Amino acid sequence: MQEKALEYSRRTPEKSVLYKIVSDNLETFLAESNMHDGKGVPRHVEKEFREYLKCGILAHGFFRVRCEDCKKEDLVSFSCKKRGFCPSCGGKRMSETAAHLTDNLIPRTPLRQWVLSLPMSLRYWMAAKPKLQTKILEIVIRSINGYYKTSLRKKYGLKSLKLGAVTLIQRFGSSLNLNIHLHILFVDGGYEINGEKKVFYKLPSPTNDDIKELVEKISMRVIRYLRRKGYLDGAYDDTLQFDSPGFASMLAASVRNVVAFGPNKMNRLRRLIAPGWGFEGDSSKLTSKLCAAVNGFSLHGATAIKSFQRKRLEGLCKYVLRPPIAEERLTLLPNGDVSYRLKKRWTDGTSHIIYTQLEFMEKLAALVPPPRAHQVRFYGFLAPNSKCRSKLATSRRALKEKEENREDKNLNKAGKMRWARLLKRTFGIDVNVCRLCGGKTKILSAIHDSASIKRILNHAGIDPKPPPIKPATQMVMGL
Repeated sequence: MQEKALEYSRRTPEKSVLYKIVSDNLETFLAESNMHDGKGVPRHVEKEFREYLKCGILAHGFFRVRCEDCKKEDLVSFSCKKRGFCPSCGGKRMSETAAHLTDNLIPRTPLRQWVLSLPMSLRYWMAAKPKLQTKILEIVIRSINGYYKTSLRKKYGLKSLKLGAVTLIQRFGSSLNLNIHLHILFVDGGYEINGEKKVFYKLPSPTNDDIKELVEKISMRVIRYLRRKGYLDGAYDDTLQFDSPGFASMLAASVRNVVAFGPNKMNRLRRLIAPGWGFEGDSSKLTSKLCAAVNGFSLHGATAIKSFQRKRLEGLCKYVLRPPIAEERLTLLPNGDVSYRLKKRWTDGTSHIIYTQLEFMEKLAALVPPPRAHQVRFYGFLAPNSKCRSKLATSRRALKEKEENREDKNLNKAGKMRWARLLKRTFGIDVNVCRLCGGKTKILSAIHDSASIKRILNHAGIDPKPPPIKPATQMVMGL
């Protein structure tokens, strides 16, 4: 029996704790940032905040949707489509990308996830310089690729196998700190292609010695590159520090989990220790099975996915691609401070991180990725320009289905799921079904101009004014 889809109801972001914090503190935060260095935060960061305050608000535009049977009309608000901290757009991008990778790209073969954590100073450099991030990723991919080629050659005696990988770059840690680390999904083996015939050769699980050797190689190659470019002797050109010194300080402070500005400048963020958890100082660094660390680099390769575990693969992609903020763990305390509950307690018993509202804004700003810096990268036969991608990236059955669904209304021009289909797949919500009669709905128009927005919202009995944004405080403005 088919499960009944849930009814769609408009989300109300203006009632959330996150929206209240941003709307109350944005102007003050921007004024304070500008007061410190005269340049303020970069333009793309300010735009991220302002667009978030429009996301899901009917006063900034909407779609008109009408039921074809009972003629009931609904209004569906626009989204900001930003890549930083918006929970709604981040959740949509998470579900869309995970579905695309699982359905259209990653072949039905064994897969292994390689997770690389990086030294703290390197996290700042990679955040400040997107080109350096790309170069570091190339070094890591080349090292893991070399391991696969050498191992496959030893086992099968083959040299020209086709390899493929997808890298998902995650920018945040559990306490909303800036923690750039790499999740690399490598096809756990290689393809041999002879005309239309393709044969897959699986690689056995790596050993602990393999992991140790590989992380040492990655560490050596990255350090050698950094030394050659002058990063280890202070000779490199920190353009972000010159263009926006205040924002550079925010990134560096977020990496170290300290505060960049205000009365608590350079102090560690406050913590709440759960009762019954003793404090024993710094815990020693442990190496678990298929996990090794050296010189601040840590490589984990224990997560393996079998060829038939597509739901598990999609779940793993969603976990890595998730937005940084879980709104249900965010709370405003009676004194106005912000409490963020950790998903798992730290080894010293820390269960929550406490921020002032401006400190929280500072952490949000550090999580916004720079423009044109892709957070999903492809390698080998999964790369967009690979001649083998059409043969290996999807199964013959998937290619046939894609051809049959070329005119499918559930797919957009790029072949990805439309918003309505995505909502149904992810949350079980069917926006194509009327809430009253169960009839089919259709989009009538997209409303953008302010006069039409005001007229329609007044007719529907909805306040046409967007939620107010609190002006900057007099103290910060120096008035």
